[in-house]
Amino acid sequence: GGFFLLFDKNWGILREIMASPMPRKNIVLGIALSGVTKSCIQSVIILIFGMVLGITLFIGQGAGAVMISMIGSLLFIAVFSIIFLCVSLTLAVKMDSPEGFQGVSTLLTMPLFFLSNSLYPMEGLPPVVHQIALLNPLTHLTTGIRYFIIGDHFGAIGLVFTYTPLDILISFGYLTIIAVGMFIVAWRTVEHAVVT
Repeated sequence: GGFFLLFDKNWGILREIMASPMPRKNIVLGIALSGVTKSCIQSVIILIFGMVLGITLFIGQGAGAVMISMIGSLLFIAVFSIIFLCVSLTLAVKMDSPEGFQGVSTLLTMPLFFLSNSLYPMEGLPPVVHQIALLNPLTHLTTGIRYFIIGDHFGAIGLVFTYTPLDILISFGYLTIIAVGMFIVAWRTVEHAVVT
């Protein structure tokens, strides 16, 4: 979302949008909702493609439970998308160079990915990295998706993972708080932006 805004800014399109009588928060809201829509569509396509390939998902769930699980996982994806898009939008408003934007984005996303529970369990991490991973929004996204798609109790790589509904509520609440905070930061950044 931020990358497209950066090009709009460099080509003068953003100047025209900012000059319109529309409130500037609508720019942030529009980009966030656009990104959420794309993220949810991509996620559903990946899930369908995975099932076509024979990956076992939603084990032991009926049709109603599968729908609830899909909605739950899409809610997690939507909230995380808002966080990521608002960070991206804030960077795009403050930067002029597409190369610099890509560099900063990579600098942020790589640690975010590797300091989460996406690739390996948090129980095997050193204590300091474990604490950082607990603060990482991607850890909470991964927890929510695993809970809804794989289940609350499963085994992998010789370990047993158990998630409770309270764990999921805490993760969702944490993501929601960060999403609201990042939306406010992006909104204020756009409000005070001067585009020439």
